[in-house]
Amino acid sequence: MTPGGALPDHLRVHGLTKVFAGGVRANDGITFDLAGGQTVGILGPNGAGKSTLLRQIVGLARPTAGGIELRGRSVTPRARWLREQVAYLPQHPLALLDLTVFEAVWTTAALRGHAPRSARARALEVLEALGLTDLRDRLVANLSGGEHRLVTIAAAVVAPTPLMALDEPSNELDPLMRRRVWALIGGLRHPERLILLVSHNVLEAEAAVDRVLILHRGRVFAEGTPGALRRERGSGVWLEIRYTGGPELLGHTGAAAGADGQDVHRLRWWLPRPEAERRLAALLDDGHRRRLLDINLREPTLEELYLSYRDEMETADARRAAGGGSR
Repeated sequence: MTPGGALPDHLRVHGLTKVFAGGVRANDGITFDLAGGQTVGILGPNGAGKSTLLRQIVGLARPTAGGIELRGRSVTPRARWLREQVAYLPQHPLALLDLTVFEAVWTTAALRGHAPRSARARALEVLEALGLTDLRDRLVANLSGGEHRLVTIAAAVVAPTPLMALDEPSNELDPLMRRRVWALIGGLRHPERLILLVSHNVLEAEAAVDRVLILHRGRVFAEGTPGALRRERGSGVWLEIRYTGGPELLGHTGAAAGADGQDVHRLRWWLPRPEAERRLAALLDDGHRRRLLDINLREPTLEELYLSYRDEMETADARRAAGGGSR
């Protein structure tokens, strides 16, 4: 199921169900096995049960039914052994308000087993990576929302654990800070570590994830590597071109995209790969090549794959509402 060399059965989730007061099912019979050595993106619409799933996995919420095993041990709520096995970044910041930035990060490293000198060195390293060095002596309570978020990220990653559960790590951050956070997450990769990543920013997450779980109504709707999901969706590719001259090319009319008086047009096709390659060969014929400004032949992005699954999920919801059943 996972890249070569990864540990088997790093995390096992079987029949996991969480029912809140009033009968609301946040998770409904979720089952999957994940090995170490990979980053797994957990995607899904709001209310799909992503954050609830993470909270159960890290031992902060008790399942109504089902179970979780981490490295062969059963996860029970607030078990002491989880402290050195799990790091968790919640969607909403933790209560670190009475500590300085340095204290919050250093203390977390120490609680996870680092000796004082090692905890200090690691805390300073992470603060520098996230651009927080100048804020190290400020109280967390006096920080802006984005700065507070960076401190909670620093606390989550300062002492990497076998399981890292990160819920919306780039939330509330500006573009530069998001880039730093994703670089830091990329540096957490290790053959004996599993990173679970919830993110609504699928474009940013695509570069980080090896595997995807798509949740819908508390259930796993789709699972696999991005490549496997592409194959499931079909073997199509996008062929996109920009060209000059008249709007028609190869019998198709492109949308105008002119600037500064230029006669520039665009065409975009979703095609089976063999057809895309035949059309590309025709475009590169001497009669057309001189009109081409730009050619892009690419597979669908993870975001496009996810949106296609969203369409399928909405169709299933519509069928359910109409009484016709669903997937």
